[in-house]
Amino acid sequence: MIKLKTTLALFILSIAFVSCKKDDSSDKDFTNKEILNDFSINVAQGTYNDLNEKANLLYNGIDALASNPTSTQLEQCRQLWKDSRKAWEQSEGFLFGPVSTENIDPRIDTWPVDYNSLDSVLNSSAIFDDAYINSLDDALKGFHPIEYLLWGNNGTKTTAEFTPRQFEYLKALAANLKKSFTGIE
Repeated sequence: MIKLKTTLALFILSIAFVSCKKDDSSDKDFTNKEILNDFSINVAQGTYNDLNEKANLLYNGIDALASNPTSTQLEQCRQLWKDSRKAWEQSEGFLFGPVSTENIDPRIDTWPVDYNSLDSVLNSSAIFDDAYINSLDDALKGFHPIEYLLWGNNGTKTTAEFTPRQFEYLKALAANLKKSFTGIE
């Protein structure tokens, strides 16, 4: 949140600075195109790069957790989820471009989780491939179902409480999340 506030403050200050033109011949006139280009390269692209990196780390962490379910791995995944979620929240300061045109926001950040439907998905015999995950309602993919699977209903889920099917779904959700950010950076 601090990074977002700092980034937004710097952006606002740069706009204010550019807007306060003096009658000094050494001042450079900035065009709207230059300002937008600088913003997209220096702010938005950096934020999306960070988001993509964090989503990849979350996927790798979940894959490691599914292969070796330890409490240490689970805590690491929870922290990786928080880190990727923070990066997503920072990117929400500018929900335009691919995030908007590709409808990434509703696909990964729909709340609340429909726990009954999520349990139905887990109890089904569906194969959790990319096509299946993409076909799910938005509330059954993205950050919040991953959160639910990592923490459980009361936030105290242990590795012993995971089923193989939950690990399959968790890995598929993390892969889908990671894929959502590939190419926007």
